[in-house]
Amino acid sequence: TQNPAWYRAIRYDFNSNLTNNFTYNPDTTDTRDLTMQSAFNLNSQHKPMGWLDLTPRFSLNELFKYSDTDSITRRETYTASVNVGTSLYGIFQTNLGRIKGFRHRLQPRISINYNQNSSLIGGTFGFGGTRDWGDPRRSLNFSLNNSLEIKTEHEEDVRRFTFATLNISTGYDLDNTLQKWRDLNTTASIKPDHRVDMRLTMRHELQNVNGDFKPRLESFTITSNFRFNGRQ
Repeated sequence: TQNPAWYRAIRYDFNSNLTNNFTYNPDTTDTRDLTMQSAFNLNSQHKPMGWLDLTPRFSLNELFKYSDTDSITRRETYTASVNVGTSLYGIFQTNLGRIKGFRHRLQPRISINYNQNSSLIGGTFGFGGTRDWGDPRRSLNFSLNNSLEIKTEHEEDVRRFTFATLNISTGYDLDNTLQKWRDLNTTASIKPDHRVDMRLTMRHELQNVNGDFKPRLESFTITSNFRFNGRQ
């Protein structure tokens, strides 16, 4: 079988709405509020080399406003990102009673994000006037997900379930002056049986308000669930 063409993985959508409010009052000045909102989204999913996941995204949001005064008549928001990741597997065969094997899945991810705002002051319905560009926002997101699955077998009953998970994530803001590193979030869970599961959640601050790299624990939560059933 042949691989599908690269352009078959591109998806896009566009939507827009128009609102027109008009108030007539013989004793005062007539009022008119005409606005139009539109959004355009573009994304694609590719798998170069057969193992690398590549997902670029782009979106544009606009707000047009009719005005005869020197006020904001048009707002724009540009957002672009590229997400890169992969999935790695390790399979271990064993023979410990009913346990016949383990599978470890490792999923590293990194995304590059860009955001830019602009506004138009004056003009008519977003045309003409003076454009004011906001400061761009650039950031990096990092995540690493782990899961351990177990395969059990008893007579003809074969089951697979997720025994434990460990997920960590953080980010880096390129345009922040001091605190560039975001908090490190960690989530771990273990489920040895369908009646018992435990979850651990932690949050670490990596940089203090002065920008010094001094990791410290901010929050720590453990949750346990036990399920019982039976007949009286």
